[in-house]
Amino acid sequence: MAPRREEDRRPRADLKWPVTVQTAAGSMDGLMENASSTGLFIACASPLRPKELCELTIEVPVGSQRLRATAKVIWSRAGRPSVPTGMGVRFVKISGTDRKKISDAVIHHLKLKEVKPDDDTIEIVVDASHE
Repeated sequence: MAPRREEDRRPRADLKWPVTVQTAAGSMDGLMENASSTGLFIACASPLRPKELCELTIEVPVGSQRLRATAKVIWSRAGRPSVPTGMGVRFVKISGTDRKKISDAVIHHLKLKEVKPDDDTIEIVVDASHE
């Protein structure tokens, strides 16, 4: 088994927040079903293909806030019985403020003590021509 990447080790929580996924082909609605400070699982009817980039608008239920991020699809699955249809995405661009809000929600949901939220900006240059 391959060693897990550092971002895979971040705490994950089952948070159910609405998400709009925007690509050059259009937009679709989904539901964030679990999250970490580095990425999300989004349940949706038509998941994107791995390596696709998308713009996310995440609706935070408390306070009517909207978080924005650019993400890259890491894996997707569709059409398998008893397995949720959706996609796993990793943030490639998210502000420190928005990342902290997700991290705070994960820490609060999991009731973690002595864990500090991730609050640094993520900005990775992705060159799709080399993938």
